[in-house]
Amino acid sequence: MKIDEMIRELESIVIRLESEDLSFDEAFMLYEKGAEIYRKLHQALEDAKLKVQDIYLKMQNREDENVEY
Repeated sequence: MKIDEMIRELESIVIRLESEDLSFDEAFMLYEKGAEIYRKLHQALEDAKLKVQDIYLKMQNREDENVEY
């Protein structure tokens, strides 16, 4: 699942939990599903952050190599 899909799914779960008249079991099941999506989303965002940082460092290294002293 892509990051934007996970965000939409998590938003949908929150809306259902806040607005629907759910049984305890239904609410608990949705909560568990939301917690799992949140965990995966958090990991995906951390991975993306590391990739962006890596790209930034590579760009900085290339700029430093091109600087004449």
